[in-house]
Parts: sequence; structure tokens; C-alpha cells
Amino acid sequence: MGCVGLKHLAAGAAALLVGTAAPAVANCERPAPIHFARGTASAELSGGLARGERDCFTISARGGQRMTVTQTNRGEDNVVLQIYRPSWKIVPSSEGPRFNGSALEGAEEGRDAHNWAGQLPTTGSYLLVIGTSRGGGEYLMRVEVR
Repeated sequence: MGCVGLKHLAAGAAALLVGTAAPAVANCERPAPIHFARGTASAELSGGLARGERDCFTISARGGQRMTVTQTNRGEDNVVLQIYRPSWKIVPSSEGPRFNGSALEGAEEGRDAHNWAGQLPTTGSYLLVIGTSRGGGEYLMRVEVR
């Protein structure tokens, strides 16, 4: 999540895309696209979140492909994720970003999903939102699309 993107420098946290080319930040104003390195089907995402913050990433995939998002640092059980199918929209608000669109079953907001796996229903850009259920936290996730 080999390209480094810095996130929340004031808080001392960093987001990293392994094997990808990504913008310098992964916030939800400009979600960072995940690009798999040539010959690979996965990438690792890592970063830190202060309370109430979220990181957003986009994943381009085809309908029928299988995607797996797995947390590899399970010690951080307060890190949760949501995944929105194409055509999602991020709407800024005074309380933080709001996500319009349809989430994938099992990865809806409020579900507090730590991992997700399934067949993708349609072709397009999916939105992966990483947040916390309480306080802050660090994440290390593996995203695989086959």
C-alpha cells in the first residue's frame, strides 16, 4: 500500500502501499488507487488512524473476480472496513465524509467487519474504507483480487 504514501504526519502515522503506485495520501477526499505490481494479484496496505479518521482506497476490478481483504495484524481488533460497489460517491460533511452507494454484503457501515471475501458483482471502481470502531488504531491489510 513498493511506494510510500504519508498520512497524518502530525499524528505520526503513515500509510504504505506495497507493490503499488499511489498518491501521497489515502484520505477520503482523494482515495488512493490500489495498483497491483505486474505479475501479482495482491497488495498490502498499512497505516495509522486517529479517532474518527478514515483512509479510503479504490480498487478497479471486473465482475466475477474474487476479492479478499484480510487484516494481518489482528491485535488491532478495533480497525474495521467497509467496501462500496461502483458507483459510490463520497459526500463531505461537517461530521466527516459520508458514503453514498451500496456496500457489499458483510462489509456495510456499522457491521464492524475486520475482513471480507467474495465474488464481485460488477465491473468498476470499488471503494475500500478503513476506520476504527473506537479510539485510534494501526492497520495492516492484504487486498487480493483474482
